[in-house]
Amino acid sequence: MTATTIANPDALLPVKPRVRLDKKATTTTSLTINLLAPNSRTSLDANAYYAVHWRPTARNSTAPYGTLTNVTGTQFTLLDLNPGTRYHIYVIAYNENGQGGDSKGKTAGTVIHATTQRYDTLRVQKLRSDNSLRTADSLTFTWQQSRAKHVADAVVHYRIEVLDRTTGQTVMQTTTTDLRFTLTELDANTQYTIRVQEVATIDGRDILSRIAQLTARTLRLV
Repeated sequence: MTATTIANPDALLPVKPRVRLDKKATTTTSLTINLLAPNSRTSLDANAYYAVHWRPTARNSTAPYGTLTNVTGTQFTLLDLNPGTRYHIYVIAYNENGQGGDSKGKTAGTVIHATTQRYDTLRVQKLRSDNSLRTADSLTFTWQQSRAKHVADAVVHYRIEVLDRTTGQTVMQTTTTDLRFTLTELDANTQYTIRVQEVATIDGRDILSRIAQLTARTLRLV
């Protein structure tokens, strides 16, 4: 076997970083990763840059790896991911001397597995009928946003569906960005089912929460 000759044997390749998920920054469609020194005695190369590769870990997945190149900071965020999906992520360090490697010359790829926040298990909170505003032909209900975390530019709105509890027929479908809605022109002394679904629109893509629902009855005519 012929030995490989290094032009500058004193040249130092970048160290292999530790990779840590920032769990508090995890959202439904993003993962934030921090790069750390491998141990307390070694620092990251100030001139290093990194290539980041990721793809879903689903069995038999043929999805291509996404790639970020020339990452120069020690924190980066992967965007446009799928909610509730586990990803295989690996990071390779480079500097002016080349690609990092360990003592056996293996690729200095640091691997981590991380999962985005699920959205289909979450729903709006505290969906309630405001009985103080209930009339014979109207119902008012309120709710709070789900516990989902989204990227900063997500636009959140709510899909509302109203059904006649007796017939099961849909009376109304609408959307709102508010956390309160009043239904009008309803029938007196009739029970309705109200369904509310949170929708986050991110880069033109809608992702949907679980549906929350309640029943409420209009007052009798006096």
